Amino acid sequence: MRVLKSLADAFELSAETVLGQAGLLDDEQAEGERAPLDAEAAIKADPRLTESQKEALLAVYRGFTAGDPPA
Repeated sequence: MRVLKSLADAFELSAETVLGQAGLLDDEQAEGERAPLDAEAAIKADPRLTESQKEALLAVYRGFTAGDPPA
C-alpha cells in the first residue's frame, strides 16, 4: 500500500485511481468517486499553490459540484 501511495503521489493521482488501476477496488468504488477525488487531489497536490489558495479553490470546486447535477 505504501508503494502504491508513493506512486500515486509521484504521478499526482489519487490513491483511489492507482488502486483502481491495480485492480484492488471494485468497479463501483473505482468509477463512482473518481472525478471528485481526482480534482480535489490535483488541487491539494499542486506545489504551485499556497495552502490558502488550495482551500479557496477547493471551496469553489465543492460549491460547484454540490447538489444535483445540471440538467
